[in-house]
Amino acid sequence: MHFNTTFEDLATAVSEVLGDQDFEMQEVLNDYLDYCYHDKLITSDDWKYMRVQLASTTLEYNMAANVYYDSADRGFRPHTYLGLYKDKSVRAIGKIDAILRAVVKDGKLEVVPESEEFFVDSADPKKVEEAIKGFSTRIAKAMEDGKRFGYDLENNEHRYFFVEKFYETDFRKITPRAPMGTRIFDLSDIVGISSKYEDVSKIAEDLKTKTWE
Repeated sequence: MHFNTTFEDLATAVSEVLGDQDFEMQEVLNDYLDYCYHDKLITSDDWKYMRVQLASTTLEYNMAANVYYDSADRGFRPHTYLGLYKDKSVRAIGKIDAILRAVVKDGKLEVVPESEEFFVDSADPKKVEEAIKGFSTRIAKAMEDGKRFGYDLENNEHRYFFVEKFYETDFRKITPRAPMGTRIFDLSDIVGISSKYEDVSKIAEDLKTKTWE
């Protein structure tokens, strides 16, 4: 039997049947998505996706500093929103402002931008330099705070997701066990967003009325 489909539909179909404990297949799916986005086999519609990450130990700092960090060797599907999970629920959501990688080499902090959203309003190299300097200061503070939890962010390259603001929410998981690793949610299906110009505080409130498995 021949069945017409798209690369994205195939990825979506696989993700819908994978369980929280299907670690190996989750990695295979992430590699597949990285390949598809890199080779433009999937047109990015990241405006509708929320990536959920575990943040049980660092949630308080993440929300106060409006930043989340993850190992740089982990691939990820393009997304506009970042959700933070703790105690059976997504507790915060923010709209991503910038993504940068950073590590300390020979005593010097090296920062590499991966997204250019914060450059859009300015073609002035000096302003770009100032923006990176500001993010570098915030990354240095995150590295220092991470020591409280035993994280060596200085010597292990991490990716830093900066959001405009994390808003409190309560998008509750109704099935047992915490998710292992990343989960991606389509907010156009869950709360009906229709473009990238959405009120994040409203999304946060709408998510409080929803649940997931």
